[in-house]
Amino acid sequence: MAVKTIVIGMGSFGHDVCESLLRRIESEFGSSDKVPWIKFLIYETEQTIKSLAANKNLVHHMGMDDSTFNSYLSNPSQTGAKIKFDEWADVGVRDLIQRGAVPKFGANNSRPTGRLCFLHDTTTEKFESQFRKVYNELSSLSEVEALK
Repeated sequence: MAVKTIVIGMGSFGHDVCESLLRRIESEFGSSDKVPWIKFLIYETEQTIKSLAANKNLVHHMGMDDSTFNSYLSNPSQTGAKIKFDEWADVGVRDLIQRGAVPKFGANNSRPTGRLCFLHDTTTEKFESQFRKVYNELSSLSEVEALK
């Protein structure tokens, strides 16, 4: 049997890698639906990406509103206590994040901003829930079902 696989893509580069793999699967098998043992979870701050993965609803947005973003920057030790934001985002990193603007529509190619968006509670909870769902689907997938 084929190896059950969850492919996780983070940010624009992760999205691009997943997109390439998805196109290869479509080329080889005619449709990714014919390869139920491979599942994708793609997280991107950019909302307007047009791609095969986006068309298949495989791309999940990670971002935050103005108020949440500003609370991370104005009170990093309290707002970001769970993710230890004040430890990994020193003043220089917070300045870089702030210059990138509110990440509602993208992280502006700023890795720290993308990291903050992913580690934000709502995104992390969404990711954990979706990962469990995909993992459970793959766990229950039988060889017969996979090879239909």
